[in-house]
Amino acid sequence: AECGPETALESGDPVQLIVRSLSSPEAAGRLAQAIAQHWLAPLSAQMTGSDREVRARLVLAQLLGLGLFRNLLEAPN
Repeated sequence: AECGPETALESGDPVQLIVRSLSSPEAAGRLAQAIAQHWLAPLSAQMTGSDREVRARLVLAQLLGLGLFRNLLEAPN
């Protein structure tokens, strides 16, 4: 069974898409651009202070980690 980024995209699970895209430099680059455009930029725009992009990255890292952990807990044994 195929396990690449395309399969993860079809599954509709964003955490699977992120994890499986890491093995492909092209997919990882595209994913990084999409995250920056759709999540990082809007989140940091809502924050104040000179370090708002760093704080937005930390928030997104926390959310991704929680999503990944949740996904792992739901995985069949």
